Amino acid sequence: MPYMRLIKLLYFADRASLLEFGRPITGDQYVAMKLGPVLSTVYDRIKAGEWGGLVRTSGYNLELIGPEFIDPLSEAEIEILDEVSKTFGTFDHWQLSDLSHVLPEWNDTPKNGTIS
Repeated sequence: MPYMRLIKLLYFADRASLLEFGRPITGDQYVAMKLGPVLSTVYDRIKAGEWGGLVRTSGYNLELIGPEFIDPLSEAEIEILDEVSKTFGTFDHWQLSDLSHVLPEWNDTPKNGTIS
């Protein structure tokens, strides 16, 4: 999976969780980058290859190589992730980027600024 696609899907999941429960799933900080909102810590870890042997990076792609880890997630968080997967699962990373460009929080934040 292209890492941009993962980052966008996680952003949409966090956004849905914030709207529904007032808190994100990841707890990450968001930055308004050129191609849309980015989860700062996730992006930094992808770029640095810091995944503790769970994910392999190859160019712009990620591959899960370790066991799946879902225990820390609540049922509500899993439901949100499932819904995001159903809603956006057929979208590629460029389509997700385009969708993120219509979000007010991205448009209202200076580029490379922190989205609050």
